[in-house]
Amino acid sequence: FIVTDATNCLVLTFSRDGTFMRAFGTQYPLPEMNQFVSISGVCVDGDDRIIVVDSGRHCIQVLSRDCATVLRTFGTYGSVVGQFIGPNGVCVDSAGNIIVADTYNNRIQQFRADGTFVRAFGSIGSGPAQFNRPSGVCVD
Repeated sequence: FIVTDATNCLVLTFSRDGTFMRAFGTQYPLPEMNQFVSISGVCVDGDDRIIVVDSGRHCIQVLSRDCATVLRTFGTYGSVVGQFIGPNGVCVDSAGNIIVADTYNNRIQQFRADGTFVRAFGSIGSGPAQFNRPSGVCVD
């Protein structure tokens, strides 16, 4: 199991029986010094990389399975494609693409595993294909 702890700015891993294995992240007096600012989503891709949404930094961090290495970070604050404002949910499709609920931009964005932007869809509203702060996403 992989759990994100937003208040303590940690990613925690547990064995299948619930035994604690490892915590990753730091918490300093100044938020800008932390590994994460506000973690809101997590998933694992087909290569066992851990993908973490940091809403506070408006980015996605991809970690090694043991959380020992940050493999890549992508996204910055903003509203152009590839940027985020308070992203929340994340999942990975069967092709390894990373799909992100970009909450305050009211859209869903898709990226390749290396963080390259693929597409975005959605806009603010209550009509078809519109969102009002999407917070979760999964692939069926």
